[in-house]
Amino acid sequence: MDEMRDSKGNLIDDAYVEAALADLDTVEPIAIRRGRPSLSADSRESPRVSFRVPEQLAGEVRELSAELDLSVSTIARVALAEYVERHRSTG
Repeated sequence: MDEMRDSKGNLIDDAYVEAALADLDTVEPIAIRRGRPSLSADSRESPRVSFRVPEQLAGEVRELSAELDLSVSTIARVALAEYVERHRSTG
């Protein structure tokens, strides 16, 4: 069996593994959360909105997403919020 080494070049042998396992006793457990962080103020699951768009619009949004280094979801959230705000203020 070939020798295994860690990213720093240290030999991974029984002593290495035992030391690593011993370190686990001193590590504070972390809370593991599934999925993305909530967009809701109280950390509940964020509501989901889904809709279809024409293929051309989808392509344009993907291009804009890449140009701005934003997700398509972020662009959609901003656009929807701006639309609602604009129509609330006029009506």
